[in-house]
Amino acid sequence: MRPAQPSEATVPSLRAQFLIRELDAARVIDVAASDLCRTVGIDVGQLADPLARVPVRLLAKVYDLAAARSGDDALGLHVGERTGPGVVDLVDYAFISRPTLAKAYDDLHALVAPLYPEAEVSLTVTGEVAVFGYRIDPSEAAHHRHRCEALLASVFKLAERGLGTRKPLLRVAFQHPRPPDVTEHERIFAAPVQFDRPANELAFDARWLSAPLATADANLCAVLDRHLRDLVTRMPPSQNYKRFSYDVRRRLAQLFRSGAIGLPAVAKSLGVSERTLQRRLQEEGTSLQELVDEVRSELSVSLLDSDLSLTDVADRLGYASLGAFSRAFRRWRGVSPAAHRKTVRIGTPPRPARTDA
Repeated sequence: MRPAQPSEATVPSLRAQFLIRELDAARVIDVAASDLCRTVGIDVGQLADPLARVPVRLLAKVYDLAAARSGDDALGLHVGERTGPGVVDLVDYAFISRPTLAKAYDDLHALVAPLYPEAEVSLTVTGEVAVFGYRIDPSEAAHHRHRCEALLASVFKLAERGLGTRKPLLRVAFQHPRPPDVTEHERIFAAPVQFDRPANELAFDARWLSAPLATADANLCAVLDRHLRDLVTRMPPSQNYKRFSYDVRRRLAQLFRSGAIGLPAVAKSLGVSERTLQRRLQEEGTSLQELVDEVRSELSVSLLDSDLSLTDVADRLGYASLGAFSRAFRRWRGVSPAAHRKTVRIGTPPRPARTDA
């Protein structure tokens, strides 16, 4: 059986239900969001069943249609920005009812992952910098611009609501190309915004994670957790076409901390043989080396935002020398690690390195 293509990946209809509430509450369009869903081909009549499956591409098309209908090229950002108590969903309430953001992520990541099968959702901490990541298939990034911008804006606003105060971000990154006008991105996030990045990310002061949440409610936590567990237990399997590759990537990010990133170590950590690991990755059109390169590329951005020296960053990523890391980074980003670090800290776009250098 051929693997499902990215456009065929499906998500629980709970996500579509939230999309409808979110768009209607934001008041960014002059028609009901359910009408937009019907227009793109979503069977609204089936959405009452939270376990029904909806193609994630159709959710993205609803955002695109809403943007075209409203003439608002920053529609996703505005929808996420206006997310409030009236549209916070089951997962959001479960998240902000925890005592801290760190506790929320630790408790809910495994439980919530089946609701977001199309992506890798991560939280990494390097020194004093924490990064929330939402990574989708790179080939799909351009199709999901408004949806991903809405998601990051809403996550940012949800964190602010839980913390009870506005906190400054360190940077924001999106996988899709830079749109013509980024004025609203800069206003809403009030931080350097980057595009064409390996993942959609919010980077922030790691102290946010341990700060007590003003919305903490232990009793509500218990009730919502029972409901979420029941929901996830009854949920049919995802059709995400690269689930194994995503699992390998997550494991690689963990193994980089111990330095054991070879084929034997990765296969052992996943409980499969080396031959099985290679075969399953080949079936998904990739290889362990390609995934190692991708994870290195993504981790390098976070590590360069820390106070580590360039040599220490190269060592953390498993390179034998700073020169080897620099050559790889130029291949990924078109600039040297030092140039990238400088431009991130002063907030100006880097100049691509000369190809003949």
